[in-house]
Amino acid sequence: MKNIIYTAIIVPAKNAPDGETPFQIILTEEANGYAIWESSYEKANIAPIQWWHNRDKAIEAAVLLADDHRAARAGIRTDS
Repeated sequence: MKNIIYTAIIVPAKNAPDGETPFQIILTEEANGYAIWESSYEKANIAPIQWWHNRDKAIEAAVLLADDHRAARAGIRTDS
């Protein structure tokens, strides 16, 4: 992962299973576009979960994904 554009912490490190690795969504700029990653204690070897070529759409997708994860943890439905 290089050139981090956006990071959203869904589960803080203090609440993580290992007490130190947060669950987070990360958006990076890569040589061939923009990658969205999910990072957590359970995912030791992370890989991009989405690729985008448009920066604005990548940022929007990362923010929406983070919001969806937060809503799911809070038990709030986000679909309309």
